[in-house]
Amino acid sequence: MKLKLSQLIEASPALSRIGSEKCSGKMAYNISRNIRVIDPELKEYDKARVALIENKYGETQDGGEITVPQAKVKSFLKELEELQAEEIELDIRKIMIPEDFPIAPLDLYLLDWMLEET
Repeated sequence: MKLKLSQLIEASPALSRIGSEKCSGKMAYNISRNIRVIDPELKEYDKARVALIENKYGETQDGGEITVPQAKVKSFLKELEELQAEEIELDIRKIMIPEDFPIAPLDLYLLDWMLEET
């Protein structure tokens, strides 16, 4: 399945929430498998994001903290958006959510690319 990094970033908290709910064995397996497939991509994204801050846009403050100065924020955000627009191919399993499964409407929206109608 082709996805943009931004979709994974936005869906990650929702996936964690449904992953903490009790569910059938098959559903639990598919959720945990998808998490294992998605996690490395999110870690690589985070490395790239941190590298942009530390090596390109950030400046070290007196206390050792690295921040992006206001003058560079617009350029940093533009490059971050370009990174988040990257498409990746992942082997995602579709998940059927039972009617009685406790999931918030926003989580359904964020995970719609992973869900299959019952």
